[in-house]
Amino acid sequence: MGKLTMLLENHLKSLAVVCGLSLAFLGGCSSTKEADVPPAPAKTEIPAPVAETPAPVVEQPSMPPVVEEPAPVETVSETHTVVKGDTVYSIAKRYGRTVTEVARWNGIKSPYTIKIGQTLKVAP
Repeated sequence: MGKLTMLLENHLKSLAVVCGLSLAFLGGCSSTKEADVPPAPAKTEIPAPVAETPAPVVEQPSMPPVVEEPAPVETVSETHTVVKGDTVYSIAKRYGRTVTEVARWNGIKSPYTIKIGQTLKVAP
């Protein structure tokens, strides 16, 4: 408990307001019967202010991590039907293959001649 020696001009009412205590409580701490002005140099024990313990900080659960769906994988057809304007090179390029791979999988020999409507393998 903290102690305060009160001067004559310090009134209990003023002290109660400053300390945030009730006058009745403060008067109960005094060794004097005088409720308003204690005789000089009276000593009055004033309880030290109780430090308010802050409420515990409760962390809010963070948002669940965003799980991104993998981009749909383009399904690559394993065959290609030749249309007007197709070449072994253009077909190989479209499917990310080499001319040599497409030619080998389809038994095509140089000069790599293909026909419209022909079905070619574009994957092993």
